[in-house]
Amino acid sequence: MRKSIPWVLLIGLTGCGGSDTPAPVADAPATIPAVAAPVEAPTASNAAVANSARRISPQEAVKLARELVQKKNLSGAVQLLNQAIASNPRLVEAYITRASIYADQQLYPRAVLDFNQIIALQPDNARHFNTRGYFLLVQQKFDDAMADFNQAIALDPNYAQPLNNRGLARIAREDFTKAIHEFNAALRIDAKYIDAMNNRGFAFTQSGKTDEAIADFTQVIQLNGKYVNAWNNRGQAYAKAQKHPEAIADFTKAIELDPATMEYYRLRADSYTALGQPDLARADLDQIEWSYELDALNRNLNADPKDPLNWVARGQHLAKVARWDEALTNFEDALKLQPDSIPAQLGKALVLWKQGQVDKALAICDQIGQTEPHRDVCSLRGDIYFAQGKLDLAIADFRRAQRFDAVVAKAYATRAEQRKSSGEIQQASADLQEAVRIDASLKTADFSETIDEPAAQAPGAFPAETAPAALPAPQAVTEAPEAAPPVAPEPATADPATPAQPE
Repeated sequence: MRKSIPWVLLIGLTGCGGSDTPAPVADAPATIPAVAAPVEAPTASNAAVANSARRISPQEAVKLARELVQKKNLSGAVQLLNQAIASNPRLVEAYITRASIYADQQLYPRAVLDFNQIIALQPDNARHFNTRGYFLLVQQKFDDAMADFNQAIALDPNYAQPLNNRGLARIAREDFTKAIHEFNAALRIDAKYIDAMNNRGFAFTQSGKTDEAIADFTQVIQLNGKYVNAWNNRGQAYAKAQKHPEAIADFTKAIELDPATMEYYRLRADSYTALGQPDLARADLDQIEWSYELDALNRNLNADPKDPLNWVARGQHLAKVARWDEALTNFEDALKLQPDSIPAQLGKALVLWKQGQVDKALAICDQIGQTEPHRDVCSLRGDIYFAQGKLDLAIADFRRAQRFDAVVAKAYATRAEQRKSSGEIQQASADLQEAVRIDASLKTADFSETIDEPAAQAPGAFPAETAPAALPAPQAVTEAPEAAPPVAPEPATADPATPAQPE
């Protein structure tokens, strides 16, 4: 098991602790250094925000900035905070709010600069040192982070979070024994501090003490059954102890709680492989590949949201894993941009069929077919008819679509059985021969009566007298583009919890 700690997994996460309301300004220095964060020029969309800031107090500007954060208008919020700080450089809440925005954007150097100002204003606040230490920690500035955590503990010896964070810094240096001591100290202050408990379990795992690790993770899960890191970490501890059925159960729970984290699928695939279950392992690895492709489709959509084919491609990709509601939304969004888009209409028909709305799906296919013959329409409609048991209609559509695959072969074989049961031996034999020409793996039926063999034909070829009318080249449904998976950071072998950030 790898011991490297990729700090990218810590960035942007929060622990269980909450932020604290800033204390009143006390013993502040006479002068405050200039704010280092740049002031953004107002954009057209934020011009009204900038103008309103000139007419309100700095405190009101902070309140308005927090409202803008809730509305995801971060640039407008930063502009307000910049102006509030320019008007009142001693306004701690403005620095804290701006630092929180920078942290959410992973602009940690800027967040540190703001906390330099905050600490200059409130040098006796342990929580400020702990928070700045966290921002230094995620930048791997371990010595500076440790200095801040030490100062936080000196200011408030009963403050558990800096002890936990100091343990994380020791984990980063692979000093697991000292890390365990730090987490022990945090847990003596707060016996139910599950971040510290989870992190101690991680340190135990890295030290080879899997029994102690499993005990810690189990206690975390008992305290909070939705703490996904504990499920993942316990699964890894079980896997390290060669208890793969238990590991699979824990990774499955982690996936249930956080299906977007691909590392859980990879870990479960490893355990399936260890148990000699390659098909299940392959399914998990396929899910990872599917997710990488979805990321590529999302990037295409973000780059050009007005291209209906981008919506169609993502809808088709979602349909591959039966995420029907999401797929339908994408197809309908494509139709808003291009109402006559045949790929979008076909995608919508497919989803409606899978959701049991067969009549609506067939109506869409029929409507498209009225304007022009279309192989993809015939193919989909053939599938629907086949599922309904309407074999004559299904096979007729498959022939129009010039489609020859296992599904079509099965349709012929099924109709052959029906015709045989009805005594239509000659027609049954013809159907069976066509099925075998399409799919040679099908076994020849034992007919009680035989007929002369027809002239040899290429697999899937139609007899001349029954061949469908020529069709124009199909307007194929757009497939999701092939995309190589992006280079991902080396995944963690476990997820240490993260110190709390200011809200």
